Amino acid sequence: MANDSARLGDYVAARRRELGLTRAQVQQAGGPSVSRLATIEENSGPDPSAPTLQKLDAGLQWQPGSAARTLSGGIPRALPDAPTYASNGDGNVSDHTSGQPLIGVSQVSVAVEELAGLLRAVNRLTDSYAAGSDDLGESVRQVQSSTSSLAGRWATEVLERNRISNTEVPAVLELAFGHLLDAPTDGTAEPELTERLYRRWLSGRVAGLTEEQTEAFTQRLHRRANHTG
Repeated sequence: MANDSARLGDYVAARRRELGLTRAQVQQAGGPSVSRLATIEENSGPDPSAPTLQKLDAGLQWQPGSAARTLSGGIPRALPDAPTYASNGDGNVSDHTSGQPLIGVSQVSVAVEELAGLLRAVNRLTDSYAAGSDDLGESVRQVQSSTSSLAGRWATEVLERNRISNTEVPAVLELAFGHLLDAPTDGTAEPELTERLYRRWLSGRVAGLTEEQTEAFTQRLHRRANHTG
């Protein structure tokens, strides 16, 4: 089975927060260095080595072999009397007590027409580049539009899940989709306008919404909470 560093990073970050430890405290407890722990949690470095995995077990109060098992798709086991949590099966890590996600999603549903549109845009871009076409700029814009739509769907799910669980969005994720929250609304057509406003509302960055808009967004989040619950 292929290693899943992103999944391991989710478990590591959730476990550290569950224990109420800073990265420095994890290091002091026998874990990896602060910088290495950051790259593991943010999935921004190479796969952890065997010694690093052993340090994760020590610093996070996991049973020996837990970090390696998690990297290979398993679930870590806490030491006796230590807090425990589990994966909820959709790419999130959740607390055993609340069952709520503690970090962002790693998968989102994609409509067939969205995926087909992206593939068409990529194919057009490839053909335009190969032919040296003057239409290259328009092809690039189509790819950007399609990828922005998919990124927007992912950002919305991350914001919804963290809002439902009263969990702050990790800084690395907010940096990843910050441009979606800052996207202009003037001149934006529906339904994209509503989606942009909804994401801003979820993140607490929007003001001046009508009562109808606020109520609609509240009901939408409520339906989402019932669905994920």
